Amino acid sequence: MPSSSPDMPTMIWLPDLVEQAENFEKFFGDSKSKVRKARNIWLLNYRNQGSSDHHESYDMKEMSDDIVRFMNEN
Repeated sequence: MPSSSPDMPTMIWLPDLVEQAENFEKFFGDSKSKVRKARNIWLLNYRNQGSSDHHESYDMKEMSDDIVRFMNEN
């Protein structure tokens, strides 16, 4: 869910390793959501989950690097 207002703080939501970020779209995407009114929200999947990129390897270092790369690019 891309940012909507540059003057609000940004929150990155990472689900646990067995749940997909898409499962939280209804919670965070609801226009009545108090969190949505106070934060820009990015819902991220770890690699090889949901709509994320799929790779042959997926250790913790690589997944951490993916998140840092995302933050630097966005």
